[in-house]
Amino acid sequence: MKGIQKKMGHAKEKTTSNIYAHVTKKLSRDTADKFNKFSPQNIQQLDTTKNPVPNPSPSSK
Repeated sequence: MKGIQKKMGHAKEKTTSNIYAHVTKKLSRDTADKFNKFSPQNIQQLDTTKNPVPNPSPSSK
C-alpha cells in the first residue's frame, strides 16, 4: 500500500487505503482462488473427473 501511496502522491497512507482497499481485497480473493485450484484435494478431484477409471465390462465370448 505504501508503494501506491507514493505513486499517487498521497500524504497519508489512510487516504490511499480508503481509495484502494477494495482493489487489494479483490486481488487477494482472486489470488486465493487461483492457488486453491492447486490444492491437493482439488487436483485429486480434477484427475478423477478427467481420467475416470473405466468400469470393467464383461468380456464377450
